[in-house]
Amino acid sequence: MWSHDASRVDPDKDARTVIVAVIRLGSWDQVEWLFSHYGWGKVEQVVGEDYFGNRSLPVSVRAFWGNLFWPELPPPELTDKMERWRPTRSQTKGYPSKRTKYKAFW
Repeated sequence: MWSHDASRVDPDKDARTVIVAVIRLGSWDQVEWLFSHYGWGKVEQVVGEDYFGNRSLPVSVRAFWGNLFWPELPPPELTDKMERWRPTRSQTKGYPSKRTKYKAFW
């Protein structure tokens, strides 16, 4: 992972970070290691958190892995017209119940 010091990354403690980095930019050998080390279930869980929630992965990566894990489901962007415009890297699950008013910084 180019964004982290490899000597300080613990594959078990930093599992989510490692999985996201490999599925986003990893080589085939790294993907094979990923599944042999974490297993199908853990990788599916991390991809699912992004696919159905946080959305920090690029659309093409999310679509590829979503099609691998859930081929029967269409991408969320196709099932709900508002889903296409939902912000990525959102900290909330779903839509807020009311509009949030932001206070000015000045």
